[in-house]
Parts: sequence; structure tokens; C-alpha cells
Amino acid sequence: MMKELENKVNFLMSTQEVRRTGILCPYPRECDSIPYLTKFNLINFMLFDGKGSSTQHLIYFKSHLGVISENESLMIQSFVGTLRGAAFDWYRRLKLGNINCWDDMESSFLNNFFDDNTEVSIGALLEEKQKDSELVDSFVKHFRNKAMNCKDPIIEEFILQTYHNNLSIDVLEVMGVVPLTTWKELKLHGEQVECFLKRKGARERPTDD
Repeated sequence: MMKELENKVNFLMSTQEVRRTGILCPYPRECDSIPYLTKFNLINFMLFDGKGSSTQHLIYFKSHLGVISENESLMIQSFVGTLRGAAFDWYRRLKLGNINCWDDMESSFLNNFFDDNTEVSIGALLEEKQKDSELVDSFVKHFRNKAMNCKDPIIEEFILQTYHNNLSIDVLEVMGVVPLTTWKELKLHGEQVECFLKRKGARERPTDD
């Protein structure tokens, strides 16, 4: 009963937070009740935008926190302040209950931003195809991560079109040529196609008489 009440309170407070900031708080609200040390700040901390090494970012973050690194609630509160661009968009998409401890935050972050800071060329990007067994969600993440490390000057429209063209043949045959202009639209449409193909495969699979 008490746990159910806590969940309801967290939901109501998070709803108010969304109305105020437009961002859903993914961690328990009691984390915000822990006050910062008076002189603590992240003003001079290098923000992470999805490029470079996600592991290095976590190491720098923890070393910058000092004694606060012993307090999970303060670490969880502070982490969003070190993100921008695609990394901040990832945080913004987290839902209430996704983050219940620092380990949740760290594993979710590392699962979304692969630890690869190797520069790639446009040619390498053009050759980056979706594998037969690879889900659209996984392909979006690693393709976008590679595109961020492209050493050649490219525009977002080119990256999106290249990603679309590099989807598996099965997905492309169903998706066709569609005017999708954002990663969110491409991912959603691709996942819908995946569901369709899965249902189609299940229907066509022979059954025992």
C-alpha cells in the first residue's frame, strides 16, 4: 500500500514537472530532496553531445563530483546538466521509472552511446548497412553515433537519407520512399514495419495439422 502511494505521488509530481519544464523526470522525486553542497557546481564541466567516448565522459563526471560521487541521488540529479544535443534528447525521452539508481542511469547511458570516438568518412557511412538480425532501434543508435563522428562536413538531411537507404531490403520494400525528416519519425516508421514483417512471418509460418 505504501509503495503504491509513493508511485502515485511520484507520478503526480512528475506530471507537474512536465507542465513546468516540458521534461519528464525519470527518477524518483525523493532524489530532489537531497540538497547540494554550497560550493558545488558544474559550470566548467565539458558537456557531452553524443560524440566521442561515453565511458570517458562518465569518468570525468565522477572525478569532477568529488565527495558528491558517494551520493547517488546527487549524481542522478546532476547528470542531466552535463548533456547537450543528442545526449540531452536521449535524457528527455526517458520515462518515469526508467532510473531508480545511479547504475540504471549509467547502464542506460552506455547502452545508448557506444564507446567509439573513431573518426569515420562519408564513404564508411554509406557502407554502414542494417544487418539482417539487427533491430531498427539498434541500427538508429549506432548509425547516428557513427554519423556524429564523421570527419567530413555533412548536413542532417544527408545523414537521414543515408540511414533510410541503408535499412535492410525487407524493411525498405515495405517502407518505400517516405518523406520523413526526423530521427523520431524514421525510427517509429521502421519499428512499425518491423511489427508488420513479424506478423506476416508468423502468419506464413506452416503449422502442424
